[in-house]
Amino acid sequence: MDTLIQSIVERMEGLTPQLRRAARFVVDHPAEVAMASMRQVAAKAEVTPSTMLRLAQALGEPSYEAFRAQFQQAVRAGARAYPDRARGLQRLGHSAREAEIAETFRRALGENLRRAFDDNPPEAFAAAAGLLRKAPRSFFFGVRGCYGIVHYAYLVARMVLPQASLVTDTGGVAVDDLALARPGDCLLVVGLTPYAEATVRTAAFAREQGLSVIAVTDSRASPIARGATQLLLAATESPQFFPSMSGALATLEALLGYLVAQGGRPQIARIEAHQPFHKALGTFHEDERG
Repeated sequence: MDTLIQSIVERMEGLTPQLRRAARFVVDHPAEVAMASMRQVAAKAEVTPSTMLRLAQALGEPSYEAFRAQFQQAVRAGARAYPDRARGLQRLGHSAREAEIAETFRRALGENLRRAFDDNPPEAFAAAAGLLRKAPRSFFFGVRGCYGIVHYAYLVARMVLPQASLVTDTGGVAVDDLALARPGDCLLVVGLTPYAEATVRTAAFAREQGLSVIAVTDSRASPIARGATQLLLAATESPQFFPSMSGALATLEALLGYLVAQGGRPQIARIEAHQPFHKALGTFHEDERG
């Protein structure tokens, strides 16, 4: 992707003002070029669709689809680049002190946490919490790397949402779990690059069934962001070979906080009810030394 972006940057000076405007958007949002239509990209770049076509031709492509295909290929290649990123991390380990490695992670993860609140206004968190709280049933879904943080969000949410359910994809039964969902119910779905096919299918099925969809994802052009009732963005930058979950976890933490803040006495009562239940079952280890 970097080579493709650099080639556009090097040619921007020779473009007309309108084409430069379009090119700047492309450089800043390459994933959106890969996933969104020409009209959608043009609208976000605040240029006409014909300007996007002229940009593609000015950069040597016969059509916009050929231009877009380069970005789609780069995105797919990026999803396969985990070994390269791991090798880069090893090179850092061989050439840097331990403190420098830690600082590299601190900067990347700190930026993800900052963006969780810079990219998502308070109104977005409040709206998403309202959808979960008011829905007759609220479903939580995420697979692969996203499953762990979705499971955590579900464990916390069900303490104040008796209608919460965790949707699983074991054996491809996610759609079966949603079969009884009805219009007015809500699905919270988490999906990050590279997007799992099961995640995209489940979000699309929920929309078709008339559910409200809260999408926690890393781009406005993400396939699960399209048609979502409420979008929450999560940055995934990391020196690690796999996308970071820190931004998505921070976003979910904040959403859960809004969920509790919007509740009343019944939510507090539910939280209180969990404590003696877990104590009676011995769920958690207690240190007898006091």
